[in-house]
Amino acid sequence: METVDELMLALQQALEGSREWLSQVDALQSQHERSLLSTEDLDEDLHDLRHLRTRASSSLLTLAFLGEFSSGKSFLVSGLQKHLHLERLRVKGNLVDKYVGLLPASPKPTSSCPARVIPISAATDAPSAPSAPSLRVKFTDAGGWEDKGVADTPHKVAAYATELPELMLNRLPADRQRQVAEIEILVPDYVLPTQLYDLPGINSPNRVHDAIVTERMQDADCFVYVARATDTLSESALELIRFLYQHHKTSGKRVIWVVTAIDLASDLGMDDEPKWKTAAEQNTLYLRESFKTDDDQPDLDFIGQGFIAVSPALEARSSYLNHSDADLAAELATESRMNELRRLLTQIIEVDTGRKHADVVAGEAQVIVQRHRAALLGALATERIPVDRIKDELDRIRDGVRVLDAEVGPLRSRLSENLRHSINEALSAFDEAGLSRQLHAALDEEIGSANLRREQVMNRIEVRKTQVVKEWLSASDGLLSSWDAAFQEFKEDTLSSLRELIGGLHLPGSDWGSETLSMDRLSLPKPEQTDAEAEDLVRKATRIAGTIAPLVGIGAVAIGAATAVAVVPVGAAITLAGLYALMRDRKRKISVLEVMRKAEIDNLNSIPSESKEWFVLTASVAGQRIIAQADQILDEHRRQINASLRRLQRRLAEPETMERREFVEKLEAICSAGAAVETALARCRS
Repeated sequence: METVDELMLALQQALEGSREWLSQVDALQSQHERSLLSTEDLDEDLHDLRHLRTRASSSLLTLAFLGEFSSGKSFLVSGLQKHLHLERLRVKGNLVDKYVGLLPASPKPTSSCPARVIPISAATDAPSAPSAPSLRVKFTDAGGWEDKGVADTPHKVAAYATELPELMLNRLPADRQRQVAEIEILVPDYVLPTQLYDLPGINSPNRVHDAIVTERMQDADCFVYVARATDTLSESALELIRFLYQHHKTSGKRVIWVVTAIDLASDLGMDDEPKWKTAAEQNTLYLRESFKTDDDQPDLDFIGQGFIAVSPALEARSSYLNHSDADLAAELATESRMNELRRLLTQIIEVDTGRKHADVVAGEAQVIVQRHRAALLGALATERIPVDRIKDELDRIRDGVRVLDAEVGPLRSRLSENLRHSINEALSAFDEAGLSRQLHAALDEEIGSANLRREQVMNRIEVRKTQVVKEWLSASDGLLSSWDAAFQEFKEDTLSSLRELIGGLHLPGSDWGSETLSMDRLSLPKPEQTDAEAEDLVRKATRIAGTIAPLVGIGAVAIGAATAVAVVPVGAAITLAGLYALMRDRKRKISVLEVMRKAEIDNLNSIPSESKEWFVLTASVAGQRIIAQADQILDEHRRQINASLRRLQRRLAEPETMERREFVEKLEAICSAGAAVETALARCRS
């Protein structure tokens, strides 16, 4: 088997071949003044291919960082890419140290928005690729990213990353009244080919931020929980860690545990060990005691090796001293232990995520090539029609357009009905009463004797709920297995219906169009879906869901969260993760212990119905996305048919020439080259 490095090299070559192929198409239509593909589509897809090349070389791992307020996440994110720098300043006659990173540390717990640091490969040929870290911002009142120039000062980034009025004054005047949804910093000089998400946590007062956290956690390959070495974990951290636990149990994604700022806890304790080492050991023990399997053993899949201790500040100090005292600099770099963390992340890329990312990138590139190759094959078929048959073909194509227009509406209705049938078929495997009995059997006795005023006790009960629900829904004959089979059948039926409709028109290139229509074209989401598109998708999905199960238990908050779901692949993990968000920590306002116990037991009764409602909503979102993709494919095919009409009308108006025959020969060659490009991309997929 080829190594990840060899695979990435092959993928880069295949992506470059794809870009060159599209450029050749553009050159051919310019040279012969013939419209083969939309210039707008070409420009957009050439941009997407450049973006895919960047992702292929610089985004082989995606990490989501979580931690309590002031845990050091932003410091660590900057330090991992070696963008944390030490500056020594003289203040009132004294030398003081100041650390400057990519992201600001927010002075208040609720003032930060989600942020991500994106490596930009030096290999990219994108004309807009920055030479220094640059800032982009997404606002709640607009769908796309807006460039804000070089991220040259901490105040500039902080102005957009926080909502504190005194910092917002550093924004551009036109932006001061706008609400920021998310920021990103593009970094051309990086150490790890890794996207880093700095997430503000859960239960944000800003629902937009909460939705982005949901999306980013689904997008992440693994999670990093960050704690400061100056403190040990306590009950205040349990809610966030439990949130992480639920995501881990549903997705199987790894969690990396990090204590940072060990430079601030280096003094020795009574055991002659540095305090940071004691903190890391106690934190690991806390996890082992708080998160156990149903046989009362620590859940090592979740906990792993426990906490790794690092110091981004020591490494930054090492870089500062490197020229003046190389020996001390080397010693500090070792003490920082940052390279140990980087080695672990590199191992994850080599063993796990590198091949997965290559498969996704190659698949998205294949969809681009397939779509344009289908259009070119249609153009070639049109150009090959004998002159004496052009008028008949024009009539046949016009009839085909009328048939297509007449069939689109009924097809959409059939697909919606098929989706409802698939969801109901999956629901036949869901026994609400059975899940309720299982929850009560597993938890009633424990709740009945527990001191529910203790957070540690409530954590144990919430963890057990998570385990029971996951085991029940994920059983081999359970709801999620049934849905996987029903959803796959729905996608295959949708693809078959599209192929039948397109091929049945018997228009120039229809056979090729249906052949190049792959499951990837139907299933892969758009690389950049706008907020408006996501909201429209959820509105349609909610209408479908409402005909299956009235959405009364999960409420508007869950429907809002589903907007974030609409931009990521929907499967068992997102279904369960959303359900756990609904289950999470119902407000306990009762003070009498016996009444608290009864209320907690009664709360178990609502979990099965909420499970059903959330499943129906997320399954409807997944199916509606497929229907939206089918609509887009049919719209593309209609545009190809209209292009065929224009080409045939032009041929009627112009005599056959040597130049046209030369054009057809070149078009044949380009179609053959497109097949070779597709094959090269296919070899890069697992």
